[in-house]
Amino acid sequence: MKILVTGKNGLIGTALLHASKSIPHQVVFVGREEADLTKDHEVEFLFRIIKPDWVIHTAAKVGGISDQIEKPADYFYDNTLMNALTIHNAWKWGVKKFLAISSACVFSPDVSVFKEDLIHDGSPHSTQFAYAAAKRNIDIQIHAYKKQHLIQNYCSIILGNAFGKSDNYQLNSAYLIPSLIHKIFVAKKSDQPLKVWGDGAPKREFIYADDVAKILFKILELDFIPERILVAGERQITIKEIAQRLCKAADFKQEILWETDKPQGPATRCSDLSLLQSLVGSITYTQIDDALRESYQWFEKNYEHARK
Repeated sequence: MKILVTGKNGLIGTALLHASKSIPHQVVFVGREEADLTKDHEVEFLFRIIKPDWVIHTAAKVGGISDQIEKPADYFYDNTLMNALTIHNAWKWGVKKFLAISSACVFSPDVSVFKEDLIHDGSPHSTQFAYAAAKRNIDIQIHAYKKQHLIQNYCSIILGNAFGKSDNYQLNSAYLIPSLIHKIFVAKKSDQPLKVWGDGAPKREFIYADDVAKILFKILELDFIPERILVAGERQITIKEIAQRLCKAADFKQEILWETDKPQGPATRCSDLSLLQSLVGSITYTQIDDALRESYQWFEKNYEHARK
């Protein structure tokens, strides 16, 4: 099979590139330099030239809470266009299997345990409402095309907090772990304390991007793929523990200053992974300390060329 992967320079795209070396399919990776996915004619040209059998759509405008608060229109507009045009052209050009990366931020903060059938219950957290709405629209579009055009095996992958090598490390727009990695790197160089938003109490399920890539390729091999699948880490960890483990991985010995006047998102995010486990079997996760150490060391080694 010929597999098209969008977002080749991003976190999940890079992990898929590494994992693709061990699968028996041709995988074509594209980034913004090959096609601007917010422009219909470029997306159509991409599908017409590549003619993929399967697609993993990872391209997105991503960023942390502070950037989403400041630029909600950008997050909604860019992600809505990218997702809508990619799904439409996948259907138009006869793609048989399609995985689109969504996010666990689609869930309302009132949902105590995330399950696939609850993604439209209530409103997303106010700090991420625009980005979450664009991600919810993936599921809506897939369902609509399935009803009208009778497509099968198109799926919204509801992804938990993924991290790893080749992440977005921009201090004003990165997610938690890559942001912490960059902050620790800077604080270590300047011999300053580490400042972290919030009090460290919120819990999240973190998953290494390399593990995500292996799971995605397993899902593509299924004969039947449901419309939604939750993919997340195996257990919840507090932000405080993540910060402390990262400091240890970086051999950072200064104190951590918690900025409790800053927003920090929902208190907890817990996922029911029973559907994923029923589809792909038991999952072997990379140990969190190993994943954090590899991620920090990658950034330290590739600082000059990292997205920051």
